[in-house]
Amino acid sequence: MITFKIHQIKDIENTDYAFRSFNPNKFNFGDYEEKYEMEFQSFDEKTNDEICETVFYIFNMRTPEDFTGHSLSVSDIIEINRHGSSSFYYCNVCGFTKLNKHDMRIK
Repeated sequence: MITFKIHQIKDIENTDYAFRSFNPNKFNFGDYEEKYEMEFQSFDEKTNDEICETVFYIFNMRTPEDFTGHSLSVSDIIEINRHGSSSFYYCNVCGFTKLNKHDMRIK
């Protein structure tokens, strides 16, 4: 089973990299809050990139009624958990940037 979470910046107006391309010098995971979590029952065969694209589509074209964030956009993070191991993807201007452990530190 695969779960994903969407993380969005808590204070968009006071975060200078909100809605901007990934910049490791400015990025701070502490600026984010979890906005949504969902399970995919039949996504084991999909790559993480395919899951990111699917999540992007869902949260821009068929937004779940219980989602309280803004439509998925640049600077949002998708966390994909496969059997207890999480990977994090920054929604960039074009595609997704996989974040490494160094990127995920809280400044």
